[in-house]
Amino acid sequence: MTQIILFETNVWKNIEQVCLNKFVHEITLGIYNNINRVKASGYQAKILCSRFQDAPYSCLQTLYENDIYQEQLAQIDNIIWNSSFIFDKTLIEGLKEEICLVSEDGTWVAIRIKNITTSIQDLLYNEGSLEKYCKSIQVKAISIRSYGDIVINIKDIMVSDLDLYINENSELEQIQENVFVHPSANIRTPVDFDTENGKIVIGANTKVTAFTLIEGPAFVGRDCLITRAFIRPNTAIGDHCRIAGEISLTTVSPHSNKAHDGCIALSHIGSWVNLGAGTECATLKYTYSSLSFDIGSRNFPTNTIGCGTIFGDWVSTGVGTILSPATIIGVGASLNKPYQQLPKFIRPFSWNQELWIIDKWIQAVQIKMSRKNLDFCDHKAFFYKELIKINGTNR
Repeated sequence: MTQIILFETNVWKNIEQVCLNKFVHEITLGIYNNINRVKASGYQAKILCSRFQDAPYSCLQTLYENDIYQEQLAQIDNIIWNSSFIFDKTLIEGLKEEICLVSEDGTWVAIRIKNITTSIQDLLYNEGSLEKYCKSIQVKAISIRSYGDIVINIKDIMVSDLDLYINENSELEQIQENVFVHPSANIRTPVDFDTENGKIVIGANTKVTAFTLIEGPAFVGRDCLITRAFIRPNTAIGDHCRIAGEISLTTVSPHSNKAHDGCIALSHIGSWVNLGAGTECATLKYTYSSLSFDIGSRNFPTNTIGCGTIFGDWVSTGVGTILSPATIIGVGASLNKPYQQLPKFIRPFSWNQELWIIDKWIQAVQIKMSRKNLDFCDHKAFFYKELIKINGTNR
C-alpha cells in the first residue's frame, strides 16, 4: 500500500500566526485539512515535522505517535508530499521513483523515494534543489504557503473537495440536482439551494432553518445549525458549527460559531472561534488597491484587492467588532471593543491586546470544550501553557 508522508518544510514560518498551535498539514482549507484529504483519497498518511524536536511542540508527540513517520517501520513505497501544497491524488498517479514533482516556481511538491536520509530531509525542509537525486517534472499545485493562499485558494479546491466528500460518503441522498443531503439532516422549508455554479452538500444531523439561502459550491458539515443564513459560493463550514447571517468565500473550521447577523467574507476561521453579534470584516480598500497582512514590521502581500480576516483558533470577538481588510487575529485572542477601529494584527493569547493570564485562558478553554462534552487533555493544556509563555515574552 502506498504511504503518503506529509512533510512540513520551513515555509511554516511564513504563515506562523496560523501555524502557531498546529502543523501545516492540519490547516483546514475547504472541506479537508491535508492529512484528512490524504486519507479520504484512500492512502495511508504519516507526518514528518522537524518541530516535534523543539519546545513546546515536542510535548505533542504522544498525541501524534500513531501518525508520525518512523523509518524502522516504513513501507518501501513512500511518497513524500510537501504539506504546504494541497494534496492532489491525480498528481501522484504513476509517479515513479527518483522523480520529483515541482511547482511552477520550482518548489518541490512530491517525490517517490525509498531511503529518506538525513541529508535529503535537510534539503526537503529548506526546499533546496533535488537535481542530484532525481529528475524534476513541473506540475500545477494549489499552495497554502502564504496568508493570502489560506484565504483565497478555497475557490480552487471546492469542486474537487465536494466530489471527494460525496464519493467518500455514499449515504448522501441527492434531493434535487446537485444537492446532496445526509438522510439524518433536518431541512426546514423553504430553503433556497442555488446550484447554478456548483454542488451543495449538507452533512449528518445538521439542521437548516427556513429562509436560508445556500449558493454552491458550498459545504455544511455534520451536527451544524444553520439559522436564516446567506451562505454564498465557495464557503465550507466544518462539523459542529453554528452559522447565521451572511458568509462568503470562507473556510469555517470545526467547532466554530457565527450564530448572529454580520457579514464575514474572503476569510479563514479557525477552530473553536466564537464571533459576537454584528462582527463584520471589510474586504476592500476604498482605493481598490492590493492588500497585505502586516505583522509588526513585516509585510505579507496578498496580490489581490479583496481579502478579509484570518481568525486563529480559540478567537472570540465581542458584539459589534469591526475588522479592517487583511486583518489577522492571533490564536487565543479575545476582542471586546465594539464599533472601534482595531489594529490589523491582534497578538495571540491577548485580551484587548493585553496578555491573558495563562491559568484563566486554560480555564476558559476547558469551559468551552466541556459545553460540548469534550475534554482538554493534560498534554494539550501543558502545550498551550508553554506556548503562551513563549509568545508572552518575545512579541
